[in-house]
Amino acid sequence: MKLVYRYRVKSLTGLLNQQARTVNFVWNYCNDRQKDALRFGRRWHTGFDLIKLTTGCSKELGLHSGTVNDVCQRYATSRAMSRRPYLRYRGRKAMGWVPLKGRELKREGNTFRFAGRALRVFYSRPLPEGKVLDGTNFSRDRRGNWFLNICIEVAPAPVRAPVRGVGIDLGLKMLATLSDGSTVEAPHFYREAEAALARAQRAQEAAYQGHPRQNRQSEAQFSAHPYQRDHRRLRLYRGRQRQRAGPRPNQHGEIGL
Repeated sequence: MKLVYRYRVKSLTGLLNQQARTVNFVWNYCNDRQKDALRFGRRWHTGFDLIKLTTGCSKELGLHSGTVNDVCQRYATSRAMSRRPYLRYRGRKAMGWVPLKGRELKREGNTFRFAGRALRVFYSRPLPEGKVLDGTNFSRDRRGNWFLNICIEVAPAPVRAPVRGVGIDLGLKMLATLSDGSTVEAPHFYREAEAALARAQRAQEAAYQGHPRQNRQSEAQFSAHPYQRDHRRLRLYRGRQRQRAGPRPNQHGEIGL
């Protein structure tokens, strides 16, 4: 069974920003070579062909050789899946992304080591023992936070025989009605925060429109007001509370909708 564990990175973010720009350079190089093949009527490049063209550049670029190879393979796979002759270039607006091979990431307690550097993360949950697979990568969100996404293969959980079951009927007035007679109230998140969200959106629009054109910041920096982020966290928190209050896996083996 394959699982993905995500940890927020709290060290070497400057290095990851630099490597993300270099990854974009490698991606754009692959795109240029694909356009050359189209221009001169040559055979389209596969991932292996692109790897041969980029052999020996890892030291000059400051990237791990496995990262360069993974970018080439990912470009060829994405082009084949999209059924396009070439893809878009990755520029400044592209989200940061640094792929790596699973065998290159080493665990050292609550830290990880990659390319000879120790990487500290917010160890929010323990990582189970298993083989780290290819597809592991570093990614950056629009707020500039870096995350380590670990794709790991673990043994499947043993199947337990159901003890008893419960039926769930979803509705509009009540969020859910269980077969045992208990009900789950519908949370009115939007109605409770409607006025505050309207004020936040007006303040966000005023802040965006108030900047001069030559110094105007990008719209992505105003896309998430602090209150909107807090409201999202509140919805997730209440959702987890309802999940804990609902039927537990050790009490109900089967759940029918």
